[in-house]
Amino acid sequence: MSKYVINSEMRQSDYQVMNHAGEHQFIADEPVIAKGTDAGPNPVQYLIAALNSCLAISAKAVANNRHIDMRNLKVSSTGETANLGKGRSAVTHIDTTVSFDCDLSAEDKQKLFDRIVDVCTVHESLTGGVEMNIKLA
Repeated sequence: MSKYVINSEMRQSDYQVMNHAGEHQFIADEPVIAKGTDAGPNPVQYLIAALNSCLAISAKAVANNRHIDMRNLKVSSTGETANLGKGRSAVTHIDTTVSFDCDLSAEDKQKLFDRIVDVCTVHESLTGGVEMNIKLA
């Protein structure tokens, strides 16, 4: 089991949030049309990027473990949100395409792909739901 700590703080510029993850820092923001400054991806884009990144890393790890030469790996996703009313919204659908080249039959490539999806932590979290405890400090 791994534990991840992310600390985030609002910056002085409208909706910019500085996130700290270990030695890494990254900005989340909203687009100008949503009264942000578009200084970084919005939280939904980060969520989808997390899925893409996890699938790509999982693919590389599974291929390496099986000594498969995986080439030209690409992951592309499109997410949709819906207005739930009363100022609430949610990601309601994500379409993802994973493409790569390797020297496997179509059947074995499908089995490899199925294993990649199966070991992707972010995919498992999104499809299984995540228990959350959000409290006021």
